[in-house]
Amino acid sequence: MKNIISELQKQNLIDEEASYTLSETFGKHKDLITNWTKKKLGKKVPKKYSATIRQFALSLHFFSAKAYSYVRQQFDTILPHSRTLSKWYRNVNAEPGFTEESLKMLTLKVNNSPHPILLALSMDEMAIRQHLEFDGTKYYGRVDMGNYMDNDSLNTAKQCLVFMAVSVNENWKLPIGYFVVDALKSAQKVELVRHALNVLNSTGVKVLSLTFDGCSSNISAAQLLGCNYVLSALDTSFSSGFESNPQIVTLFDPAHMIKLVRNAFGEKKVFKDSANNEIKFEYVRQLCYLQEKEGCHLANKLRKQHLLYFKQKMKVKLATQLLSQSVADALTFCKDSLKLKEFSNAGATIQFIKLFNTGFDILNSKSINCVGFKKALCEENIQEVRLFTEKMTTYIKGLKIQDRPGVFTPVLESQRKTGFLGFIVSLNSILQLYTLFVETDVLQHIKIYKLSQDHVELFFGSIRAHGGHNNNPTVRQFRSAYQKLVIRTNDIQSFNTGNCIPLEEIDILHYSSSDPVTVLNNNSSGCSFDPIDEENEQDISAFIMDHDYIGSHSSYSFSNFSKEIIVYISGFVVHKLTNVLKCDVCKHALCAAEKECFLNSLITLKNKGGIHGGLIFPSEDVIDVCFITENILRRYDYTSKAVNKLQVQTDVLKHFVFNSNIFKSLKNHSTETRSPLADHTTLLIKSISSTYINIKINYSLKKHNETPSVRMWFNKLTLFKGQ
Repeated sequence: MKNIISELQKQNLIDEEASYTLSETFGKHKDLITNWTKKKLGKKVPKKYSATIRQFALSLHFFSAKAYSYVRQQFDTILPHSRTLSKWYRNVNAEPGFTEESLKMLTLKVNNSPHPILLALSMDEMAIRQHLEFDGTKYYGRVDMGNYMDNDSLNTAKQCLVFMAVSVNENWKLPIGYFVVDALKSAQKVELVRHALNVLNSTGVKVLSLTFDGCSSNISAAQLLGCNYVLSALDTSFSSGFESNPQIVTLFDPAHMIKLVRNAFGEKKVFKDSANNEIKFEYVRQLCYLQEKEGCHLANKLRKQHLLYFKQKMKVKLATQLLSQSVADALTFCKDSLKLKEFSNAGATIQFIKLFNTGFDILNSKSINCVGFKKALCEENIQEVRLFTEKMTTYIKGLKIQDRPGVFTPVLESQRKTGFLGFIVSLNSILQLYTLFVETDVLQHIKIYKLSQDHVELFFGSIRAHGGHNNNPTVRQFRSAYQKLVIRTNDIQSFNTGNCIPLEEIDILHYSSSDPVTVLNNNSSGCSFDPIDEENEQDISAFIMDHDYIGSHSSYSFSNFSKEIIVYISGFVVHKLTNVLKCDVCKHALCAAEKECFLNSLITLKNKGGIHGGLIFPSEDVIDVCFITENILRRYDYTSKAVNKLQVQTDVLKHFVFNSNIFKSLKNHSTETRSPLADHTTLLIKSISSTYINIKINYSLKKHNETPSVRMWFNKLTLFKGQ
């Protein structure tokens, strides 16, 4: 096939794209295509399925049994029948205990790898339904520790404890075993961890860390293993008992820790730092209410659901979005720039949020290509991380929590200490890992995200998805899904730990059938940049220097809070338009000539480089169009009823029809186009207005659809009741 494709290319009978399609399609699935062709021609098809077809069939059937049936029918039943797949599954022992197939795969991986295999071990429990089943030979649903005990005296199981191995220096993960349990004590967990380390050591891999959540039995188990979580003699590692792998560090899962900190902050309401400055949850509440009242947000994701988190405590994003840099920036802006009285003493709260946001960023680093604390732990940022760890430890030591009105207790001596202690332990553990593996040149850097429990949680998601999003499976259902996942992952590299999660791309905003951007681009061919004459440049510069960027809009009935946000959105509008416009003159007119007037603006605060950062500063004309558009939108009450977008655009154009001061720099440029329908000033106003309308209406609809999930609340109640 390769020779035929090469010959066709030489004779210019197929192009590069066609040759790639042929080689990829028939190369990867050559057995499937060959068997299908033979059956169509009436030739004999091999009875034994190749490894490629087996892997394809098992993977497709795992994703969807219905899709598998459809594909099998379309390919003239050359794929094996689903009952044949069931026979293949029987060859894998998926009973509770450590999975022999997984350990064999690790051994094979070690033998074929040119470098040592470094693993992070994590363990976590998944709630299952308390349900007894009988398949004709065996009962399912009772406690099973993999010791083949089966009698009526055993309790009904409530959880499945899963051990997951994640490669630190490669890109795969593998479940190595599970246990069906009722409630494990710390001593029992210690035995299981020791057993897990023993079987992993027999495969030849090297375990770096053990990650768990903050339940009391896990903490006690870590201390029984040899860790010391007393800060005066902190030791976050324990001896594995093997010469090849002497020390293993322990980490608390950062996602669980940030949720525990958020819960303590939201329920206790008031903390005090070492200087007795009050840290109040009320400031976050006031910020949320202020944003809801104004109908605008200071570039953060804070909503009512973040305040009413107690109905969705399991959602990590609600905790990370509340204790985020964007919320800290919004509070800073209200305090320093807007000088709102209700936020005048929010400094300690801002510092609290920033510190825990930074701590979470360090413990959740995914890539070496990021910057700052989000960068994987390496030589470039290790000194900063060390300094931050010292600062964070000192800060938490001096933090006091309000146990009851007027009475404050050191947070590390309270019942809410786990989340705060977890940050200290985890930060010190990653510093120890750096010393052991990066300074000794075993690793160039460490992606701390690989040490988290997210990989186990994603595995639990696959288990639940197998039963049609059955988030409360029985023991038998869990076993079946686990068995299929282990078989499907025989090719160990097919596991993707999601180290570099791609950011979602923002779609380009589209307009009505008479898209002004399209018309403008169609009439901008041959347009080159015409420099503004010096007289106009001086006038504009003088205007900007004599007035702040929202001073000329004081006639509008907007608060300073709303004005700042409209200006911020104006910058985003310019960003969207500069990506689609082709006319350089029009692009130049959208951006501010001088940035000094934005020194105290929200854009500068959110811009990491200040006025010299990457965000776009809109021109005075763009801000003016956005203010008019917002004013007209509010007149139509767009938050409670549908709005005719073309009508709003028409009203905006009416406002500027006799205004000769709008986009003065385009006055000569617009006369170059003979058609009045292709006037660049008019089209630019329509484009700005249309983009702004889309942003505001989409935001309004999203806000309207944010309703408390009653189903999720009762679903979790049912789940943990075991029904």
